Amino acid sequence: MHGRAAVVFAQLVTLGVNHGVHAFYVDIRDEDGRFLPGVGGEDDGHKGGLNGIDNGRLHFTRVRVPRTHLLDKYGHVAADGSYSSPIASPGRRFFTMIGTLVQGRVSLDGAAVLANKAALTIAVRYGSERRQFNASSDVQEEVLLDYQQHQRRLLPRLAETYAMNFAHQELLDKYDAVFSGREDTDENRQDLETLAAALKALSTWSALETVQECREACGGAGFLTKNRLTSLRHDLDIYATFEGDNTVLLQLVAKRLLSDWADEFKQVDVGVMARYVAGRATEATFHRSGLRKLGQAFRDTGDVRRSVNALREESAQHALLTDRVETMVAEIAENLRPSAKLPRAEAAALFNENQHRIIATARAHAELLQWEAFTRGLAQVEDPGTRTVLTWLRDVFGLRLIEKNLAWYLSYGRLSMRRGRSLDEYIDRLLARLRPHALDLVAAFELAPEHLRAEIATGIEARRQEEAAEHYRRMRASGDAPVKERGPRREPATAGTGPEGERTAEEAKEERRKERRAEKQAERRTERKHERRLELKPRKVAAKRAAAAGSAEDPAARAPEDRSPADAAAETAGAGSPAPAAEAAQQG
Repeated sequence: MHGRAAVVFAQLVTLGVNHGVHAFYVDIRDEDGRFLPGVGGEDDGHKGGLNGIDNGRLHFTRVRVPRTHLLDKYGHVAADGSYSSPIASPGRRFFTMIGTLVQGRVSLDGAAVLANKAALTIAVRYGSERRQFNASSDVQEEVLLDYQQHQRRLLPRLAETYAMNFAHQELLDKYDAVFSGREDTDENRQDLETLAAALKALSTWSALETVQECREACGGAGFLTKNRLTSLRHDLDIYATFEGDNTVLLQLVAKRLLSDWADEFKQVDVGVMARYVAGRATEATFHRSGLRKLGQAFRDTGDVRRSVNALREESAQHALLTDRVETMVAEIAENLRPSAKLPRAEAAALFNENQHRIIATARAHAELLQWEAFTRGLAQVEDPGTRTVLTWLRDVFGLRLIEKNLAWYLSYGRLSMRRGRSLDEYIDRLLARLRPHALDLVAAFELAPEHLRAEIATGIEARRQEEAAEHYRRMRASGDAPVKERGPRREPATAGTGPEGERTAEEAKEERRKERRAEKQAERRTERKHERRLELKPRKVAAKRAAAAGSAEDPAARAPEDRSPADAAAETAGAGSPAPAAEAAQQG
């Protein structure tokens, strides 16, 4: 570290009042490069990446800073110590103060987009040249990018990078409009800060994931330092923390969304609010009771193409993405509504309970901003062929967002199961259409070799593959090509050659034949039993009916309470009369 001065953000306390963080110009070294009295510091040492940039720590002990060294655009201290500011709200003043970091966030967003472009250019070029495995030919291996899974790894990332690029261009336009003074209003500054925070968070996270995916897609070659992907990954790691931690930035975005939501209802009367609440209840009933999904399933019945057509329309994608953001914002706002009347500790606890939903909402909003920027960029493309390819790419980006959050769309009743299942198939179809244009899509980034600095992006792999193919062509033409090794043949076992007790092949075959014969005989017996039951069933039924009819006519078969005294007496007499005759016969 060799800096002579620094801009230090510190608490401004005057006349016993803490006015929050302000920026001060502070001298830290003399002309010889030595720390001034009361100032100390040390270098941070070797880091995980970006070691070409010096980072260190400074500490101050009773260092006097002249009043005139206060950077007083947003706060001024008079000679008598009185404080004044054009921004009355301390909270708003703080966010405006740190809003100067927006320039750094804009730069990091652009750097992340560029990192994605470089990594994908390297990986797509290598994937279009590297061959692996004989899937469809005995003499030529398949190109990696022809495998569907390889397309799934890289092409959705390519679609996301295009969306990031269009969004970054709009961010640059807004940044220029504000800082050039053409549209420098408080509202535009707030919009710029929110947009920069949202895009910086998503793009830097995307860069980390994309570079890692590209590294893995290039196999061992991607792990070599000379192919740059590992170094790029290390340098990008800190981007998720630079100029504001990504999670904190998304929380700021969510607060702005909730603030805008509250502003919409600030001037609304009770009647309008009641109708809104009733509408929300009706909407929830319609979506979550399955009525919406039932309607979709009915319209799509019999043809998967109907489900696909309903999702590939620009208006349908926009409606689904927008509806998710609006629903999430409304739910969080309703959850946090009681916090206004709660004590500070309870309000903070309530906010903490919803923090995960808050971050998810901000991320969904940022993704919607990227999709909208991509769509607006499409409208400016004049060449029909280019517009068609970019439309496929935009659809991949939009449908992948819906696919990624499919559980939400299904659980909230926004999509039927049929349409949800059709997503995966249609995305694969789009990727197959984009495959022939992959090299053109990365070539449009216009990155020269000195930008990439990766050996595998120079065409060296294609030359290696061609040399190997030519070598084997010559060998086959000369008849010197080696014959592919065959697997070992199974020799049939011969009687008496195996170990004692081991069955021979013939014995095993005979036993299997016996088992099959036994199974067939068992099946035939079962069939005969079944047929016999079918034949006997009518006879049994007829016999039961006849027995029932006979018992109705036979007095002996009737119940005791149904028989007359005469019948009972005759039965008794009939039963007792043979006994004396039998006894007399025995005596004789």
